[in-house]
Amino acid sequence: GYDNLPSNENFTFPVNSFVEDKELLDYKIKLVLANNGFNEHYSNSLYSGIDCKINSKYQPIEILNPLSQDMRYLRNSLLPGLLKAVAFNEKRKHKIVKLFEIGVINRYNSKKFNKATQYKDLMITWMGEEMIHWKHSTHQDIYTIKGEVIHLLDMLNIENFHFKLHESNILNLFINKEKIGY
Repeated sequence: GYDNLPSNENFTFPVNSFVEDKELLDYKIKLVLANNGFNEHYSNSLYSGIDCKINSKYQPIEILNPLSQDMRYLRNSLLPGLLKAVAFNEKRKHKIVKLFEIGVINRYNSKKFNKATQYKDLMITWMGEEMIHWKHSTHQDIYTIKGEVIHLLDMLNIENFHFKLHESNILNLFINKEKIGY
């Protein structure tokens, strides 16, 4: 029986048995942001023509048989959905709103067979100036927001990033020399 099998201190298994978790980075981002007071937002992936014009840098992709005029295009940005969510919360007198969304956006690409290229995007939004806390209130400004972004990048072990203020008061985020956010 099993008592007669020789003992072995080594253990071997095929390396290809490891499975790459493609959602691990998303999970880590969600965890860090949720632990810092952000709520995850899920917005519809179908937009109206007006919503698509918010990010006119990328040509939207029109659906052949849309459900309605408000759902005629695949989203080319996460911004319209997050702006609607912020406006919804502001109308209900919420003093501070911190939202994020990780989702797929589509951009027109004439070189592709299906005329679309998909990208996964992360967008973070803030609204409000003061976070009320039972011990002390915290004033929120560009420096606290920058601190939260630095914390996220540190928790993800991302190095060699820096910020650069644009002439139009937009704070751009770079890794090495590549702009990855604003």
